[in-house]
Amino acid sequence: MESGTHEHRVSALRKANTARCALRLRDHGAASVAELVQATGLSRPTVEAALSDLAANGLVATNESNGHRGAGRPARVARFVGSAGYVAGVDVGLGGIRVILADLAGTVSARIEQRGELPADASARIEAVRAAISEALRLADVPPRRLLFAHIGVSGLVRDDGRLWVSHTFADWEGVDVGGKLAALLGCPVTLDNDVKLAALAEQRLGAARLVDDMIFFLIGSQISAGLVLDGKLRRGSHNAAGELGQSSIRVPLDERGHILWHSASSAREAFARAADGDADATAEVQTFVEGVADTVIVLSQAIDPDLIVIGGPLSRAGDQLIDPLNEAVAHLASLPFAPMVRASRLGVDSIAFGALSRAFDLCAESVYGVDDVPMPLLRRLDGGDAVDADGENFEW
Repeated sequence: MESGTHEHRVSALRKANTARCALRLRDHGAASVAELVQATGLSRPTVEAALSDLAANGLVATNESNGHRGAGRPARVARFVGSAGYVAGVDVGLGGIRVILADLAGTVSARIEQRGELPADASARIEAVRAAISEALRLADVPPRRLLFAHIGVSGLVRDDGRLWVSHTFADWEGVDVGGKLAALLGCPVTLDNDVKLAALAEQRLGAARLVDDMIFFLIGSQISAGLVLDGKLRRGSHNAAGELGQSSIRVPLDERGHILWHSASSAREAFARAADGDADATAEVQTFVEGVADTVIVLSQAIDPDLIVIGGPLSRAGDQLIDPLNEAVAHLASLPFAPMVRASRLGVDSIAFGALSRAFDLCAESVYGVDDVPMPLLRRLDGGDAVDADGENFEW
């Protein structure tokens, strides 16, 4: 028994040391063995063993230094091979499918959007998701076998086993092992998650709430939903329902489906545009809407005490026309001597897909590095620019 425990500890330590070397190379670039020894504080034999393990798994490549001078053997330089594997973040909604594909070093290799209503048939919809992911792989010239993990954001409550519990958007997927069916088609693990929770996570890790420990994300489109990040971690609740807002907690006019009603115009976009032009009816309706949203925001925020409120979804495209009066209304309603700051989403149209991508990195960490507590890489475009600098120009509302 003691021998088995000792072997387990030795194995766990070796995996941790190997992951430490891999992350140093991934996040700081190529390095010699001597440089890794200095950077990690590990012994040379430990670093050599780690590099051997990483090379065997295709995560590290080594070559002799081009800058070698003088006698003696040239130093070996190790570099992280991001193209050894890829992960995909997928947003599946009524209006279409978005896929963001990135390699293990965080280079975003493809970002695609397929607009239009998805198939009404449950199986055909699964095939549409598979086809979208395959198209992203094709555009990035990535062999399908190198896709290590795909995580998918969908509307509805997702159970611990990854199946939809309740979904008004895709009711025919309720209880169905959608992830398992896609995994069989794609040849890698595929999991599902709630879309608004993923958007909240993306804004906290990559967007408007980056480095903020406690935040609430409100997605406002045809409906209003919320996601919570507390102590830097996504808060799910006992039934994965944390942040779910019932109609009784939303103080704006709703129709029988729970969708926001607009009377002065045919859409939110038109109502805000008319208000900006001075239309009295639209101005009054927008003001009532802002006050109703503020009421919902303040009830939830005073119970949680977040650092920041982020507004995402189509209505975030209203910009200062929504955010400025919403900040004023929240401050006016606050019964405490302070009120949380309200800010618009930075990620816009891509928030759910980026959240799914970040969770894909989390969920594949153990299979890639041997340990599960691995920070996701810094995301970059192929040209080295910021991969999350979304402008949201095609964000309809």
